[in-house]
Amino acid sequence: MKNILVGKRYSTYFKNTKFKLKTLMIWGLVVLLIIFITITTFLFLGFFKQLITKSIYESQLSNAVKLVDILDLKLQYQSQIARTISNNEKIQNIVLSKPINLLTQVTNNREVKKILLDYSGSMNGIYSVNIFTKNFSEPLNTIMEGKYVDDVAAYGINDYSFFTKYVQNNTLYKYKDDIYFNVSTDKSLGAPMLTTIKWIKDLNNEQIGVLTILLRLDYLFSALEDMKSHKIADLYIIDNEGTTIYNSNYDKISTHFNVISSLNEIHTIKNGNLMKIVNGKEYIITFKHFNSIDWTAIEIMPYDELFKGFHSVSNKIIISILTITIIMIILAVLLSNTMTRGLKKLLVNIRNVERGNLSVNIESSKIIEVEILNISFEEMMKKIRNLLKEIEIANKKERDAELMALQAQINPHFLYNTLDAVYWMTDDKDVGEIISTLGRFFRLSLNKGMDVVSVTHELEHVRKYVDIQMKIYRNRFEFIEVIDDNVSKFHILKLILQPLVENAILHGLNQKKKDGLIKLTAGITGEDLIFSVEDNGTGVVTEDMQSILNNVVETKGYGIRNVNERIKIKYGNQYGLYYENKDSGGTIAKIILPLIANATDT
Repeated sequence: MKNILVGKRYSTYFKNTKFKLKTLMIWGLVVLLIIFITITTFLFLGFFKQLITKSIYESQLSNAVKLVDILDLKLQYQSQIARTISNNEKIQNIVLSKPINLLTQVTNNREVKKILLDYSGSMNGIYSVNIFTKNFSEPLNTIMEGKYVDDVAAYGINDYSFFTKYVQNNTLYKYKDDIYFNVSTDKSLGAPMLTTIKWIKDLNNEQIGVLTILLRLDYLFSALEDMKSHKIADLYIIDNEGTTIYNSNYDKISTHFNVISSLNEIHTIKNGNLMKIVNGKEYIITFKHFNSIDWTAIEIMPYDELFKGFHSVSNKIIISILTITIIMIILAVLLSNTMTRGLKKLLVNIRNVERGNLSVNIESSKIIEVEILNISFEEMMKKIRNLLKEIEIANKKERDAELMALQAQINPHFLYNTLDAVYWMTDDKDVGEIISTLGRFFRLSLNKGMDVVSVTHELEHVRKYVDIQMKIYRNRFEFIEVIDDNVSKFHILKLILQPLVENAILHGLNQKKKDGLIKLTAGITGEDLIFSVEDNGTGVVTEDMQSILNNVVETKGYGIRNVNERIKIKYGNQYGLYYENKDSGGTIAKIILPLIANATDT
């Protein structure tokens, strides 16, 4: 529960805390570097260690094969000498004969000794060569030089009972055919000996004696020490019962006995490598069976000692990687400084803009992305300055347009016509009505100084104007309204419909003495509020009207141009006043406005 609360606390901290870009970049690069270098180091060291282990396995196994082959050759040479001696015709005859007297025995023995010395001289390390026979006379032994506890001659014929006593009772290892080997310790030398045993048979394949060749075991294994795959390795030769025939390190025999005794695999696999843990210590073990005798060569190597050098190299690699990491962190700091320097300057410019200083000094950056930001910011500031100028101009135009609108309310021409009519109608009963309507018209135009009115208000203003004009023109035209009920809830600029109706009366119907028609339409199309004023006059040239609206021609069309400019200033260029001719004759003046429900939204 405590761990969950701590985790939530850290999660909340990182979620709510804001960091500087430079700090994030440095720590991000450092963390990524550490993760990358750590993973790479461990993978590399693991792969390197695995590669070394595989190489050691292969080297040890190859070395074990060579070692066994060399020992096999030496054993084969021993067995060859034994066969050659036992097959010697003279020796077979002497062994078969039963000496008549002591002199014959001595003579035979000297003859055999000479032959044995000749053969044994061809191989170094032979300690003695003996023939044991049942035909040998016991007294002869007393004049022989003994080596089997001073009982057996080194070279010569001996009584068979000595073979039974000192050799046959020991473990015999079958080599090939009728060749056997025996390992024992010579009591007079106190050294291990390898005994090669070959039975001598007569023509009837009966055993008439036995030949033994004693070889110092250290001579047989003299080359093994130089053939170890590593100086820390220890070599063992064991038999199928696990008895040690040879070992290169007597000091470790008790420890390695536990290792060897745990190797069940060597009895089922001819050769291979194993990793064994005995008493908490790892060992690399390589074994190879002999081809012609039931022996196994085993090389034992402590895993930790083997990789002492590897650990030293690993430490050096780790130190090197840490050094590289520190250098990379320094480079990361320098790189982050380079990248954030331009952003810092850009931030200073942004703060200056916030304070109202729009004159910014953009410096070039070596980082392309930062340079793009600088250029974009500079372009944005240019656009803002231009926009402010446009707004200033637009505000001026709007003020001018409002002034013009106010001036339009007291158009001298309109006042002149109206007053002229009042003059000529002084005795007319309609004079009071005209003057009253004119007053209401001006009150609606003023609208308490507000430039936005409801559609209902603007339509009422148009009606008052039409009422006055109907009196003046004595009903020479008809005024029709087609108003959608839904438009009443919207608001528009004031004094934008009356100039269109006025223009239709003065210019559209000026040639018509009667049957004039002005139609005012208000409706909604999509997202737009549409007003149109139609007349059945002579029509207009649309290009001329467009020139007037675009300020190309400034000598006339002041009223409608004023309306168009005010709309565009207020709502945008997509809205405004447009003129077109009717197919049946006459003109349509159309105003397109946005749908604005509240006066405050404008």
